[in-house]
Amino acid sequence: MPITPPGSTIGIVGGGQLGRMLARAASRMGYKTHIYTPEKDSPASHVATMTTIGAYQDTNALRAFAQSVDVITFEFENIPAETLEMLDAITVVRPKPSVLFTTRHRLREKEFIRAQGIATAPFAPVRSEAELVEAIKNIGTPSVLKTCEMGYDGKGQVVMRGNLASPPAGEATRLNERSEFSRSGEGAMKLNSPSLKSAHPTLSPNSEKASQLAPIVNETSYWDALSDEEAITQLTAIKGIGSWTAEMFLIFHLLRPDVFPVKDLGVLKAINLHLLEGDARLATTKWLKPKEYEAIAQRWAPYRTVATWYLWRALDPVPVAY
Repeated sequence: MPITPPGSTIGIVGGGQLGRMLARAASRMGYKTHIYTPEKDSPASHVATMTTIGAYQDTNALRAFAQSVDVITFEFENIPAETLEMLDAITVVRPKPSVLFTTRHRLREKEFIRAQGIATAPFAPVRSEAELVEAIKNIGTPSVLKTCEMGYDGKGQVVMRGNLASPPAGEATRLNERSEFSRSGEGAMKLNSPSLKSAHPTLSPNSEKASQLAPIVNETSYWDALSDEEAITQLTAIKGIGSWTAEMFLIFHLLRPDVFPVKDLGVLKAINLHLLEGDARLATTKWLKPKEYEAIAQRWAPYRTVATWYLWRALDPVPVAY
């Protein structure tokens, strides 16, 4: 494939946060971007050169989109294969749709990796409760039952511990041992530094710190003695754990009542849509500075976590009651 020169237009299928980051990076390199997404007011649309809002099955809109760009890519894996195949017939799509066919499906992906001679954690396909019982017998617990497709950010996953009672099972699920490969949960807590290093080379500078914190992740008394700021400092000392991840740990695991994740795009978008609509400050920019969002959030202290829940839900098309 020839190099696509600066000044060209990159088509991006999907309008989420990854598309936003891609569009911003492309702009700095001198490229224009055209977003195709079914979502109105998507994060990527705020920074892209152009945006087309259309369904992934809208052949006319897809054809016009493909003809308007020089090359196409996609920002996440849960895009219909037929959508990308149609686009690929009109202009260049990278990665190829055939690559997505493998990487969007956890079982196909694992089998492909193993076929290349690369070690993985033990896994087994599960299409019935009987297969799940057999898989747990062979692999053991703690383990994770995952959907093969559509799982994202922890969705579509069930942790299996102890004896099997009445676990969920489905047509497109697999069992994956929670060990070196996932690098999280109880299995990872039991690993020593050499094991962590062999699981992923980039963990080696932090494996000692990670192994120190891992045994106390579920020790409530340890975290109760720390302020929110102290807990975040402890967690972000590990390379790869940023402030947003630490804040999610405080919100969902420690149940801290006064956490405001100022880098969460969903929270900021909800504030813009519902609290700042018509504000003069939005006439020149869609996004305020972090300190300005923090100042807005002060009105909800000491229950900013609760406000965060409502801000997330404010973006749902159907109202959610707590």
